[in-house]
Amino acid sequence: GSIDTMFGNKGAAYYSVGNASIKDNVGNAIGLQSDGKIILAGNSSNGSNSDFTIVRFNSNGSVDSSFGIKGACVTPIGSANDNCYSMAVQADDKIVLGGDIQDGTAFKFSITRFTRNGILDGTFAQNGIFIDSVGTNDDDYGYSVSIQKDKKIILGGTAKYNGVYRFALLRVDSSGKVDNLFGSGGMAFGNFSSTIASTDYGRAMAIQPDGKLLLAGRTYLNGSEFGLLRFNSNGSLDGYFRRFR
Repeated sequence: GSIDTMFGNKGAAYYSVGNASIKDNVGNAIGLQSDGKIILAGNSSNGSNSDFTIVRFNSNGSVDSSFGIKGACVTPIGSANDNCYSMAVQADDKIVLGGDIQDGTAFKFSITRFTRNGILDGTFAQNGIFIDSVGTNDDDYGYSVSIQKDKKIILGGTAKYNGVYRFALLRVDSSGKVDNLFGSGGMAFGNFSSTIASTDYGRAMAIQPDGKLLLAGRTYLNGSEFGLLRFNSNGSLDGYFRRFR
């Protein structure tokens, strides 16, 4: 647990991007490429709103100036606030970011894929960017992205569905097209009661070795509590897993 003074500047690495007078940078996700380079993803301010941002460091903590523009890739996804909360690095070192974008007063799920060197991947969705409404009120927040063994990409989070916030999942194939074999039209939802309109916020996701999907977060079924749902690989809720206190 001692500081590794061989890394960066006495154990610490810093980098500021975006509007120089504001320096509002938030790192929300970290990943490693196959050569040991370190990817840090999150948001930076352009002076009026936030953009998806990736910074790459060498394994010794120095900024990798060969990545993007002088080590950073700043990408506006929508016309307002873009929030990158998670990242997954593919086996081919392509970088997948998960989050949400603000469209007017609403938020939508967003998945963005970059080449290993920080260029939007034109082979994915629309010039590297996928945006979609998941719920019925355009109030959707994507918090956790993962890649399946078959290279399909899943973004988990929260969606407002028929007036109630629920755990939500969205799956696209490796080319960025909605996987209509998953859930209903590529989307799956879950909440913690079939009789009570509890407010549920999905946050973190994990894929089991058997392909089942775990989505964890918070439920207000009985006050604020830890919540965990499990979905089958096709997006249906795993009825064997549900248990309420």
